[in-house]
Amino acid sequence: MLLTAILMNIQPVSSVATSLRLSPLVVHAEPGAFFEVNLTIHSVEFLYAWQANITFDQEVLRYVQVTEGDFLARQPEGTFGVNKTGENCIVIGWSTKGEYVGESGSGTLATLEFEVLKIGESSIEIATDLRGESYTTFLMQQRAINPPPNWVKVNPPDFAVQNSFFINTIAPPTAEFTYSPEAPGINQSITFDASSSSAESPFVIVEYFWDFDDGMNATVDTLTTTHTYTSGGVFTVSLTVIDNATASEGVRSHFNLTDTEMPRVWYELFSTKTEAIDIALPHDVAVTDVAPSKDEATVGEALSISVTVWNRGIESEDFEVTVFYDGNEIGTKQVVDLTAGDEETLTFDWDTTGVAEGSYQVRAVASAVAGEGNTQNNAFSDGTVTVSAASEPFPTIWVVGGVIGVAVILAVVFLILRRK
Repeated sequence: MLLTAILMNIQPVSSVATSLRLSPLVVHAEPGAFFEVNLTIHSVEFLYAWQANITFDQEVLRYVQVTEGDFLARQPEGTFGVNKTGENCIVIGWSTKGEYVGESGSGTLATLEFEVLKIGESSIEIATDLRGESYTTFLMQQRAINPPPNWVKVNPPDFAVQNSFFINTIAPPTAEFTYSPEAPGINQSITFDASSSSAESPFVIVEYFWDFDDGMNATVDTLTTTHTYTSGGVFTVSLTVIDNATASEGVRSHFNLTDTEMPRVWYELFSTKTEAIDIALPHDVAVTDVAPSKDEATVGEALSISVTVWNRGIESEDFEVTVFYDGNEIGTKQVVDLTAGDEETLTFDWDTTGVAEGSYQVRAVASAVAGEGNTQNNAFSDGTVTVSAASEPFPTIWVVGGVIGVAVILAVVFLILRRK
């Protein structure tokens, strides 16, 4: 028995501003892959129960499962639901337990999982009229307190529907970009270049959408754009490219159960790439490399350690660099007047006399400079040195002495024997 037969004391949600939506609007996946589509609700008041029919091409897609979203599930006594597979559709729904007013606002009702069976296209739609009332999509809210102990047949409520579309007959474009300079600073113009992006022939990219992760974004139809950051930090830059390859069928939106349709919308395929960009602070020194001259040494042996430091800020800096093996200090050196953007390599001598046997991690630490806001890159560990005990020297002198002694004895014995 479907949800319509077990809901009691409820009435339809009636708000023309309410909408059910499937997202993402366009899905692209290869055969054998799995993907998810979210059923969301927007601008609802006192939602107590809902049911939806989802239709799709079963020759292209296979329905796998559905999980309830968190919107209605947060009711005090939870929910109960239905999950029924019909002919060319699935019927899903959940209802609140207990006498509560329901949920208001927007959120996710359910997440549906599909498997791609083959190359093809399929609309994924919220059907509003399919084989009678038991398969009708509806939203409901609870009646007033202490209603009569029976349920009343209701007319379909007013809400808008936005559907989804699956397509893999056209490959989405590829988003790629570079930027320069490689280590940009605050208030420095950065050039972003998307010329390595591409679309499947004969289609072309028609729009580049940039999100710079600092509250600013830009939509351009050119391959390059520029941006300037006014503060330091790590920013995740995102490029979305959109081509002119459109789905061969439109994604439609329906109102109520009438034949009225919103204008057909064509969705272009798109691809997104993100990359983290570290914007230099005014004062920022970093250790970028630590390299021991060898990875094995005997106790008492000397070896060298090269340490590379970099001034990532915009002003010259003085600071100290200290090298350790595990928690033991090897030595400290001064870096004087390192120009902004420059690197310097320091060489430390490590005398392993008195060092216990074992394997040691080599680490270099640069002291923080005045006004430095990022000290995470002031330390760098790289390279393990294994220190072993010195082997006992071969007793050459004793061997030579023994050989000479034996020779003398043999000579004396030889002379004695001749005299006889």
